[in-house]
Amino acid sequence: MMLVQLRAKLSNSSSVYRASGGSVCIGRSPQCNVVISGAAAEVISAEHAVIEWRDGQFVLRDLHSSNGTFVNGARISEAIDVEEGFEFELGHPGVVVLIEKLASATSRGQSVAVRNSSPFGYYPDATSAPAESKDSENVFRPLPEPDGAVDSKSHQADEKPIEPSGTRAILLKTVARQRNVYWISIAIVGFMFLCGGAAIWYQSWKMEKVAPKPSYQAFEKVLKSTVWIHAMQANQDIHTGTGFVADTDRRWIVTNHHVVDGAVKLKLWFPDFDETGHPIGDREHYINRRPIEGTVLVSNPKKDLAIIELTSFPTGVRAVPLASDSPRLGQEIFAIGNPGAYQESLWVHSAGRINVIQEEFDHVFPDGQHINASVITASLDATFQGSSGGPAFNSSGELIGVVQSLKHWEKSSSGLTPVVKRNCISVSEVRTLLSEHLPGEAN
Repeated sequence: MMLVQLRAKLSNSSSVYRASGGSVCIGRSPQCNVVISGAAAEVISAEHAVIEWRDGQFVLRDLHSSNGTFVNGARISEAIDVEEGFEFELGHPGVVVLIEKLASATSRGQSVAVRNSSPFGYYPDATSAPAESKDSENVFRPLPEPDGAVDSKSHQADEKPIEPSGTRAILLKTVARQRNVYWISIAIVGFMFLCGGAAIWYQSWKMEKVAPKPSYQAFEKVLKSTVWIHAMQANQDIHTGTGFVADTDRRWIVTNHHVVDGAVKLKLWFPDFDETGHPIGDREHYINRRPIEGTVLVSNPKKDLAIIELTSFPTGVRAVPLASDSPRLGQEIFAIGNPGAYQESLWVHSAGRINVIQEEFDHVFPDGQHINASVITASLDATFQGSSGGPAFNSSGELIGVVQSLKHWEKSSSGLTPVVKRNCISVSEVRTLLSEHLPGEAN
């Protein structure tokens, strides 16, 4: 069973038809479910077209009419699927028909009278029922309109669009909601990926700006001139630290005073390199190898600097040149250290920028050592205990300071703030130490 509501659009008016049955025939004949008469009927055949329920779908079929049934200006030759809101034309030009309502009566649990038989033979779903006249409830004339024909424009302005109802309406709304949720989810995920990518890019850019890398040649040059120092007393290590070559002819190494303070014996190692040219960082490799011995030649506690004289010197090693320009705030700074007593790897490289320059840093450390020297403070990202005495250099490989002490905390308006910064004795103090010990012959 099916229920149909059609609107026939004429030249200056429109008429509404309602019909029910196993199928709905449209034409001029009084035997049709929808009978179209008047001047508009001239192009319409007696039995022009039929709407049927077939295999779970409403279809429109032309009944071999003289002037044809048209959809979108094209004449149809076989049954086509239709639904609410579908338009077709009887003849061309002819009567335009809009399907306003379309439903299967049995699906709604309704009981509708159906023709027993048809002289046209196109009611395949008809069941037994008493024969009915042309005026029965299955034959529908145009609904009466006030004052006769109704102007189509004014009629359309007054009428409300017919919304789908029942199961079909629920399904349509559910599908629309799911589609909206899907696209909203896609937009949210895309936005999250975009934000994540932007954050990663920004962090990478920031790290490149904050922690620049020196040229490989500068790092390699300074690394070959760096030493790992063990300060010993009674055959036991009392300090470990780092130093660098200050004068090759005199076999001098510069380091911190607190690295060698109290030592009666010094053991030093220069870096070894593997077959790929990378420095060997394993502590055991050096401990099992014969060291170079040295003695403290001069030491200055207030400047926290010392000169070690070695008994021998490897070939091909150069002194680290002293920078001619004074350090500047924000300048790039790099360092090499040997935190060997606290982690396995030696020859650790760190990078950062100068934060503070103090021409006269006056401080007493917990062990009682009193420092009064020109100091630079830098945010170095990988310096640990054991890095003291190591070279701090610029991107050209020139010395700008000697790593001295590690700052873990800094005073602020909210109290103590954790930091990772290093104080470095300025290169000006190194130049003065060398000049005072051998005037006129410092690098």
